[in-house]
Amino acid sequence: MRASDQTAAGPERVVADLAAALFSERPGRDAALDAVAAAARRALGADRATCYTSSPDQRVVSVHTTEEDPRRRALVLGAVGALAEDLPVWRAVRADPAALIAVEDVARSPLIPPGVAAALGVGALLCVRLHDPAAPPGAPDIGHLFVSWASPRAVGGRERSTALALAALAAPAVAAAGRQAETRAALIAAREALARAQAAEEAMARGQRVARIYTWSWNTVTGESHYSSGTLHVLGIPADRITQEVKRAHIPPADRARLAAEGRRAAAGGGPMDIRFRWRHPDGRELILDGHAEPDVWDPAGRPLRYSGAMIDVTDRQRAEERLRASEARNRALAGEQTVLRRVATAVAQGRDPEVLFDLVAEEAAGLLGGQAAAVCRIEGGEAAVVGYWGAADVPFARRIPLDGSTALSEVARTGRSASVRYSGAGDDHITAQLRDQGMRRGVAAPVLAGGRLWGAISVVDRSGDTGAAADADADADAAWPGSPSSSASPSPTPTRGASSPIARPPTR
Repeated sequence: MRASDQTAAGPERVVADLAAALFSERPGRDAALDAVAAAARRALGADRATCYTSSPDQRVVSVHTTEEDPRRRALVLGAVGALAEDLPVWRAVRADPAALIAVEDVARSPLIPPGVAAALGVGALLCVRLHDPAAPPGAPDIGHLFVSWASPRAVGGRERSTALALAALAAPAVAAAGRQAETRAALIAAREALARAQAAEEAMARGQRVARIYTWSWNTVTGESHYSSGTLHVLGIPADRITQEVKRAHIPPADRARLAAEGRRAAAGGGPMDIRFRWRHPDGRELILDGHAEPDVWDPAGRPLRYSGAMIDVTDRQRAEERLRASEARNRALAGEQTVLRRVATAVAQGRDPEVLFDLVAEEAAGLLGGQAAAVCRIEGGEAAVVGYWGAADVPFARRIPLDGSTALSEVARTGRSASVRYSGAGDDHITAQLRDQGMRRGVAAPVLAGGRLWGAISVVDRSGDTGAAADADADADAAWPGSPSSSASPSPTPTRGASSPIARPPTR
């Protein structure tokens, strides 16, 4: 592998370059898939990337690979004409219904024969299915994108989302015959999806720093753990320097014993892990960390191979609880806020799609403020595009919301600050009048900043008029990501996702 390939290129630049080439040069299918394979290797810093196409009977039709070693290249290209059932790696992939499959340590995986891994020089593997976006439901895959590294390694959420975006570019190229317009649309959608994923990941990273959260994974077979960059802000130590020796030096013996026992229990039974331990910070403070993890990779026998989860610094909360035990309601609110943060952080650690994460943030915001509906909106010019939504069945929400009215969302767009509006005394624009007709008495909205600039907002509407009380207390707490949500229940009608209404809930993007 060339030294220049050692560092992964920025994925948004790789997709932009690839999309430009496919638009301007309009290469044939083979050239397009060669370009996708090369882009996948650059974007993911991999040792090899290969696009396979297959016929409806799952026979390999073509292979497009970046492999340069003559012997391995011949082995990879030799798959042409073979049935998927005759290829061990393909057979393992087809047995798993997931759209994306990651094997972080091939030598320890029961899915791939050791001889095949050694012949191909594979230590870690990522595979994404290629599916024709125009095919009917249940249609077979039209190919696969395989990305591999020579050594075992962790495959993070950003790498997975990048691979999915590149697969979204490859699939239309495979099925491109007679559908040039669809190919162009798919390329644009892939680029926008990657941009949204990148923005969501950056916002989540900022949210982790603000909320003092870090994510982690644990291999139950090797005992190895991997951590997000948030450890520097929480633990005071960079992620790549956290070793067993460091943990022994910073975690009290009693807590280490309790953690080891919890790990043995989880590995044997496969259930979730709830963790709490003390950490001696390098500056001398003693922190209290609380976390949750769940298994997300299993072996054929159903035993967990990996746990993923998140840890949050609850030191301040713990101290506040000790000082404010007389305020039972306040203690419950604090516990609820940490539960919500933990749910969102766990969703991030599990690599959930940005659309799912935005919907989750909207749901938690509505729960925190007792609203009947909430939306995460991207502010674009004079409109707000709804990218995440949660609401009661009888509460409509538009796909795109004009920002020239008297709503809380419009106020955020104008001022860049949190806003609270009572609709009984607001203007007579179309959106405000519709909210009044639906019985909404109050709306609140808070800005979402990216890179110091207004990216969008979170908006909540409520019939009771109490939403603003909670919002006013945090009106100056503008941050780069939504503040502390809570899981407290609302006495409102039972909310549902995607409810039918005069103005439909935005479709999943």
